[in-house]
Amino acid sequence: MDSINKQVIQVKTLVSLPDLTIPAYQRPYKWSQANLADLLSDLKVYRSKTAYRLGSVVFHKHSDSKTKQVQLDIVDGQQRTLTLVLLVKALLEERLNGLKRQDVKNTLASLTKPINTFLERQTFNSDISHRNLHQNFMEAKRAVARSDFTEADIDFLLNRCEVVTFALDDVSEAFQLFDSQNARGRDLDPHDLLKAFHLREFSQSESQLKADSVRHWESLESEQLALLFANYLFRIRNWAQGKSAQYFNKSKVGLFKGVNLDQVGLYPYVEPLRIAHHFVDDYNEQYQRRIDHQHMHFPFSFRSDDHKWQALF
Repeated sequence: MDSINKQVIQVKTLVSLPDLTIPAYQRPYKWSQANLADLLSDLKVYRSKTAYRLGSVVFHKHSDSKTKQVQLDIVDGQQRTLTLVLLVKALLEERLNGLKRQDVKNTLASLTKPINTFLERQTFNSDISHRNLHQNFMEAKRAVARSDFTEADIDFLLNRCEVVTFALDDVSEAFQLFDSQNARGRDLDPHDLLKAFHLREFSQSESQLKADSVRHWESLESEQLALLFANYLFRIRNWAQGKSAQYFNKSKVGLFKGVNLDQVGLYPYVEPLRIAHHFVDDYNEQYQRRIDHQHMHFPFSFRSDDHKWQALF
């Protein structure tokens, strides 16, 4: 497992990693047929090169709390990794039996078991993921079945296309690397970076709450989330302190990152929040609440049904 940390590996190695996992907190698979077409076009353009770099993949390496098996959770690079898996699966179904080059046939055949094992083990909870995976798989099958997708193209994809991999034991470090990668490359929406930051703070015992939070977050329109943070929360936060609030971008997401109450020792000024947090939890869990049906909200929460918004950022 350590061998893939800070390494350049071939596509055939990436898709055959035995512990490859898409964690529940990941965003849905959103690559469209246009994204797939761009990838296939790149393969054509760069196939004369000795190697072609497809980007990087960041993993969180850990043991599953239930099975105790080692997992490689993809923190960054899910979209391209799943697309590569779909391409290899399409090749197995459309081209394997008819290949003439024995070396290419042997390489592709060796991927049958790891690809099928991954797809059988992995679950996708989002309808968006199901739709895009199906559409891209069908398009991948059509693309690789064409006569202009040669055996040399298959060899190039499997053996000369590469990714840079990082495997970190600390999930916080993995997300920090994810943040920095995206800070230098293609822009993500600020609220996507915030989601990644907050989800990493869930404890192992809160896996179901984490999954529920992801499903709720992804059920919301991205444009609505962008509007909420940029036009409301960001401006309220800054105006309350007499500061300018003209633009909200990923460089300013730190305003909403907060602190982890389990690490409150690093932030002594947050001690009152930690006390209030545990008091509210204890109050709501008492058996008396089943009788009086009372429920206390966190005093530092932000609720749209309050007569007066209470926010302590």
